[in-house]
This record gives sequence, structure tokens and C-alpha cells, in this order.
Amino acid sequence: MKKTFLFIVLVSIVRFAYGQETNTIKGYQKGLEFNYSALVDYSGGDHVSDYDNTNISYSHYNLDMKYTVIDYAHSFNLNFVNGYRFNSYLFMGGGVGLNATVFGVKKVVLIGNWDGSYELDEFSMQIPIFVRVHANFSPKKVSPFASFDVGGNIGIYNDYERVKESFFGHSLFIKPAIGINIDFKEKQSLYIAFIYEMNYAPKNESYSSHINHSIGGRIGFNF
Repeated sequence: MKKTFLFIVLVSIVRFAYGQETNTIKGYQKGLEFNYSALVDYSGGDHVSDYDNTNISYSHYNLDMKYTVIDYAHSFNLNFVNGYRFNSYLFMGGGVGLNATVFGVKKVVLIGNWDGSYELDEFSMQIPIFVRVHANFSPKKVSPFASFDVGGNIGIYNDYERVKESFFGHSLFIKPAIGINIDFKEKQSLYIAFIYEMNYAPKNESYSSHINHSIGGRIGFNF
């Protein structure tokens, strides 16, 4: 009985992956997509010390600088995705793109018994590289779907010099999505999705490691 059950499961997996239906669409597939996301949570807390527990003597004052990270962040991302479509249900591949992030930090300066603050509007750019699994729930023309990305960002530019690579720079991410896929002909389709991204930035000389949580939307076209 157990062997029979395992055999049925194996056959089902093979059928799902390669498809035996006459309407199965498979082969190389590529596409372009646009993503927008906004930061909703920063796991490092509201305040991060730029000079961690360090006082710097300046004239007869002790200078300590701290940053409130962050007030906001908006990311705009264009990706080229390509891979193999096994059938009407399953696509596996990867992608590369360009990501631009506009974000704000609040700089707090403490000098002796005086403190002051001002906000900085900053800009950064990254190259995301990722692998993706995309699964349609139905072979119909209009189908709900789920996808999952895992990859990393390579920071190529950052206004915020103190943070350099770590903050909205070099990082790892996972990005699940759910949405609607609309097939046209052969491998051409339009898809719209809600996305969630968890982004992990490692520790550097200025900041401890932290995790950013973002939500947003995606629109793309396969061809």
C-alpha cells in the first residue's frame, strides 16, 4: 500500500512538471517586469548609533552622532526574467535587474548638553540577481498564481556615505508574490501581483546587521 501511494505521488509530480495535456505550453520564456515596494518595518529598531558607544573629542565638547533609520523608503525595480516553462502550470528561471531606492534618514547630533536633528533625503542603486519559481494554479487563460524569488542585491551607488554598502546596498532577499496571470497566445502573458520582500543586510564597520520588510506590487509581461 505504501509503495503504491509513493508511486502515485511520483507520477503526479512528473505529470505536473512536464505536463501531458494537449494544451500544454512549454519551452524557453523571457519577460520584463516592473516592481514597486515601500518599507514597512526595519528590524534594527528606530535608532541606530553611527558611532557605537564612542565619544569623539571636538574642542572642549564631546561629539556623539546618532541616526534614526529610517523615516521612509520607496524602491523602483525593473527586471529581465528568463527561464523554462515546463507546462501551463510551472515556470522556473532567474533574473537580473536594476533597483533604485529613495529613502530618508533622520540625523540626530548630540554636542555636550545640546542636541539637534535634521532629515536627509538619500538615493541608492542596486543590481538584483535572483532565481524564481512561478506556479499557476490553473491551465485556464486567467489563473491565480504564486511565485517565490531568492537572491541578492549588489550595491553600485549610495548617497549615504557613512553606510556605504550595507544600507540599501549589498544584501540578500526573499520575495514571495501572489497574483493573477493572463495568457494570450503561446508563451505570451500578462501578470499582476502583490509582493512582499524581506531584505537582509550584513554587518559592516558602521552598522550591525538588519532586516528590512517591504510590501508592494508587480506588473510584468512574458513573451
